[in-house]
Amino acid sequence: MANCAYLFLDEGGNFDFSPTGILHHASRSHYGLQIADYCNWAVFRKWQKGEVEFYDLIKPALKSEFDIFRTGTTLYY
Repeated sequence: MANCAYLFLDEGGNFDFSPTGILHHASRSHYGLQIADYCNWAVFRKWQKGEVEFYDLIKPALKSEFDIFRTGTTLYY
């Protein structure tokens, strides 16, 4: 799978069929993934259980937050 061609758009909006590799790191070895997981977990706890202890720690770093299923009438499934 390392040399599979995937469909992407380049900066000009044109299709780019360049070969793309896939590299999978264990989440415990990648700080960026750990941070993203922690932030999502903290937001989940706030929305699901009303617990804001960990959410309050990351809140200053959040740009926006909204429930994507709360508004609108278009069904995509």
